Amino acid sequence: NYLFAQCKKHKIFIRKMEATGRRGFPDCLLIYKGDVLFIELKSPTGRGRLSRLQQIEIDRLQEARADVWVLYNKEGVDDVVESLLQRK
Repeated sequence: NYLFAQCKKHKIFIRKMEATGRRGFPDCLLIYKGDVLFIELKSPTGRGRLSRLQQIEIDRLQEARADVWVLYNKEGVDDVVESLLQRK
């Protein structure tokens, strides 16, 4: 919820994502001033870890030069929002 609230506050386009037939695909898509980011959300408790399939999908996206972030807490959300706001 915090990620969605911050995106709304800063007018960053955000959508929850599902990729039909592709388990492990990142949770969210963010777009701001033409920059596209894929976001994988993990539990802030420390128990949230990337599954093997998630890591494979992230590796594939990064090989295609996509910007992928794995966020574990509010500080991570703040970092990605700040990164987007500082671009262009």
